[in-house]
Amino acid sequence: MTPIIRNITGKGITIPPTVLNLSDFAPTDQLALHVLDNTLVLIRRKMTAYQLLRTVNQLAHLGSALLTHLVTLCGTCDSCRRACPFDGPTADGVELPASLREKAGIPDAARLSVVVDEDEGTVTLFAAEAVTELDDLPEEMMNLLFATDVCLGEVEGHLLRDDIIYEA
Repeated sequence: MTPIIRNITGKGITIPPTVLNLSDFAPTDQLALHVLDNTLVLIRRKMTAYQLLRTVNQLAHLGSALLTHLVTLCGTCDSCRRACPFDGPTADGVELPASLREKAGIPDAARLSVVVDEDEGTVTLFAAEAVTELDDLPEEMMNLLFATDVCLGEVEGHLLRDDIIYEA
């Protein structure tokens, strides 16, 4: 599956006929667009059982390829040479007085994240972004990460830094 790079313009996105031919779409096929977080999936509006099974297989293959990319980038859980970085502290249960929140510009309702620097002997609390830690991920996503045996410390590091880790 080679990605075909298309830019979205003010007029939308166009799909060249050659791309439609690669996907086995017929010119008369009606398409269904599934809108997901960070994902758009175009499939046939009507499918036979065989077409549906092929579609499921292709989507599973894409998901597997993306997970393989993540594991290749982050390594596996057993590849750490030091203590697991995932076993670090969380800010759960830590309360910051309202006066300190106000001074730091942290809203009262904001969830806190924590970074511990053992060498410096410091603890830094900050307002968590939308998804900054593994604790922010849904349970089913955590289960998937555990099943792939990916290094959770590395994954969390990429989350904290908001890194771009995939480019087609």
